[in-house]
Amino acid sequence: MHSSKIVTLVASLLLTSTALAQSVWVAPGSQKIRPADKAGSVQSATLEAARNEFEAFHLVVAGGSAGVKAVTVTADKLVGPAGGAIDDVRVYREGWYNVGTVSNIQGTVGRWPDAMIPAVDEIDNQKRNAFPADVAANEQQPIFVEYHVSPQATAGWYQGTVHVTGGVTADIAVKLYVHAFTLPSTSSLPSAYGIGWNDPCIAHFGGYSQCGGDAGTIDILNKYTKFALDHRISLSEAVYTGPLQAANGSYDWAAWDAIYAPMLDGSMGGRLQGAKLTSVRYMWTEDQAHLAEWAKHFRAKGWMERTFDYSCDEPPAGCSWSSINARTSMVHAADAKFQTLVTTQMAPAQANGVLAGIDLLVPTVNLLDPMPPEVNTRASYSAWLSQSQQHKVWMYQSCDSQGCNGVGPQELAGWPTHMIDAPATQNRAMEWQAWNQKVNGELYYDSTYAFSRGDAWQNQFYFTGNGDGTLFYPGTPAKIGGTSHIPIASLRVKMIREGMEDYEYFKALADAGDPAMADAEAAALSPKAWQNATDPATVDAARHRMALRIEELTGQTPPPMGGGSTGGTGGSGGANGDAPAGETPTAAPTSTPTAGSSGGGCSHAQGRAPIVTPFSLSLLAAGILAFVRRRRLVPVKTRANRGSDRR
Repeated sequence: MHSSKIVTLVASLLLTSTALAQSVWVAPGSQKIRPADKAGSVQSATLEAARNEFEAFHLVVAGGSAGVKAVTVTADKLVGPAGGAIDDVRVYREGWYNVGTVSNIQGTVGRWPDAMIPAVDEIDNQKRNAFPADVAANEQQPIFVEYHVSPQATAGWYQGTVHVTGGVTADIAVKLYVHAFTLPSTSSLPSAYGIGWNDPCIAHFGGYSQCGGDAGTIDILNKYTKFALDHRISLSEAVYTGPLQAANGSYDWAAWDAIYAPMLDGSMGGRLQGAKLTSVRYMWTEDQAHLAEWAKHFRAKGWMERTFDYSCDEPPAGCSWSSINARTSMVHAADAKFQTLVTTQMAPAQANGVLAGIDLLVPTVNLLDPMPPEVNTRASYSAWLSQSQQHKVWMYQSCDSQGCNGVGPQELAGWPTHMIDAPATQNRAMEWQAWNQKVNGELYYDSTYAFSRGDAWQNQFYFTGNGDGTLFYPGTPAKIGGTSHIPIASLRVKMIREGMEDYEYFKALADAGDPAMADAEAAALSPKAWQNATDPATVDAARHRMALRIEELTGQTPPPMGGGSTGGTGGSGGANGDAPAGETPTAAPTSTPTAGSSGGGCSHAQGRAPIVTPFSLSLLAAGILAFVRRRRLVPVKTRANRGSDRR
């Protein structure tokens, strides 16, 4: 009789094991979690960050074989030394983008995580419709949990909890170690990312008129600009146009400055306090008089080094070679310090006699560091660079990074890329190469290309790449809830910010006195432009080593890290900082982790109850059946209690 009840209980437990198999786990921020991925087992997150840095991880809800309904995720602030707190915390449900045609051989068709739908947005602080969310049976739903460390944070450990409620419940412990150095709010690597002047109006409201004319266009562009600055990206085309001209011939720069000066003087008031545009494209009448007026004002405001004229894009496609000298001469006649930019490489610029008028020479990363049998061309720029402090080499990525004429083959599988169907680490690799190639800036032709060509939530496949030219999503109330229109970041934008922060680590380390180690760490992550680390643990380990060395060189004495983090993010586990398989670093790092530090990965579950799985239930069943058999021999009277573009 007793044995019959126990067997019935075991059978009931096994039948309900589907629900118990629903689980919550943690993954590194630089990893893309797809619906059919196998569930992980890491149950806590341990992070590291400098002051004024963003750090994040993926919390992943596994639906199990029955699915789960109405999941909500909330994150507490992290509390640290002397009661200090990290309270700038944002939680995003990761929206799916369906890839119909892969960008290159790396990609696969189906859903990829990309749109970062906020629980509460960081522009207008409105509650959006990220939660509650359902998770389908046998699928994973990633949630991006992001912390911004205050520039004033005290170094040391901070701790808190992320709560999962609804159809599945869990409390995820989070530890974040703040290092004793600070990243600048304005990126040390200048960038010039494009944005179509009318694209946000079209995607959000239907067009220029529906947007509210000039005023509405300026307002929505300013939102995107502020949002991009919080991701360490400069939208160089944020300026709508130059100032209006009065009847007496003067220009109303006061009204213009009221709109645009905050972007350039650091008073936009975003999460990165004091962040400034690093580049502004000339966006006005294309004649010498207007160029001179623009330059005069920018000189007076101290902004001259941050503005440029986009003199030609990819000649001879964007303009004829013969037209370039006339354009650059006009710009320099307006002001000798007005920078001219041409997207081409050294050899054709020389061959076509246009090099003398170019200030910013911008080749693709593929042509700066091409694959064998061709060789790296960076040295060919050195003599030209030495001729003038105004000469600079930038670089950009294009459809060459995935294949411009169809699905890219294997040799196009490893480049820095902004594509959706590529590893997250490759979305942050452009800045590794920027350091390796010692370039002065980064350009990207557009960030909203799909906005005026259909529904960016459904289709970003242009120039044979998923996401080529489109890095944001239009956050309309109809799509994300709330009442106001806001930009939505892609996961790729988050990774670009990670890359920009990687660059700050390289620079901070070099400035502190160990440029050899900075070069070695960058080379280990990206030995060649087409070879980039794909394991997040490798990246975390490199940053951990650099952080410790920066503190050592700057004389900091932060609290010991102890037995907590060892350089990992969200359970990346056990990285040793080696280059990816088949890649050989050009030099070994000159510094190693401190004693007691493994150099990578993060701790696994800390103080968490074990997850009940069908396998563990089968073991339980076997134990109970054995207990039943034993009862037949030895009656027991006690009861046990169980706790449960390119273009």
